[in-house]
Amino acid sequence: MNKKLLILLPLLLLCSCSKQEEPDKPIEYKNLDVITYQPFYFQSSTITSKEEMPLPEGINSYGDLIVDAGKILSNASDKITYKENLSTKDKSLGHDEFSKMGKNQVILFEGHGSCIWMDNEPRSVIWTGNDYDETKKETDFDYKENLLVEADYNEAFTSYYVEKYCPDISGSIVYLDNCFSARDSTLAKSFLDKGAAAVIGHTNTTQQIYGNTILHETIKNLTVINKQTKTTYTLYEALTLAKEKYGKDDGVKFPYALNSEPLLFGDPNWKISL
Repeated sequence: MNKKLLILLPLLLLCSCSKQEEPDKPIEYKNLDVITYQPFYFQSSTITSKEEMPLPEGINSYGDLIVDAGKILSNASDKITYKENLSTKDKSLGHDEFSKMGKNQVILFEGHGSCIWMDNEPRSVIWTGNDYDETKKETDFDYKENLLVEADYNEAFTSYYVEKYCPDISGSIVYLDNCFSARDSTLAKSFLDKGAAAVIGHTNTTQQIYGNTILHETIKNLTVINKQTKTTYTLYEALTLAKEKYGKDDGVKFPYALNSEPLLFGDPNWKISL
């Protein structure tokens, strides 16, 4: 996850896509696939257990938490599938990787993100794992149309890229464990417009230890039975419990951090059925 503060911008009010309306009855998803994206695993895998947020037993680095989250889901039900070959460890994100997305999935991203100026507004972008190639600016469609942009010399995808290449992901949730992924709402909205039930992202540059741990804890909580309701926790409840345990933002455990908070867009009542 990007530790550089590329552009400091005032936090914007979230648009209507962040409104969390309570449906009459939550939809419980039984048959699910899990897919994980880690174009910078080689970096996150070097970070080992810290006192502020110790790693779970059997996990050697924070970079392994996202894959373990997938395994937790698949172990919770024989109707939830996670295959390690869907984990894009150290593989850049491109059209082929986006084509793996689909309906009724848990889609987890872990890596770097930035906030850049585009269309005279701040925009959240996610690094693909490739260097930005200036020579493509005049010839490559994705570069010319700002589907892929430069972020600190790195190639990053924008909401326009999602609009063009992301397939129908109806019923899926997307967790963007990337810096600035919820700095504005356009990136989350682009996934929601493709059918995603909900999207989670971070408001600022984020301490990787915090981001990866919150993702792991949130996904784990989705498999836990709420003693009051006698059913699994909703996505909102799962995220809330994780934030209660580790802090509502990364400044709680790390005083030098910039108070980046994971935000939920879309349906707060998404849940799995065990």
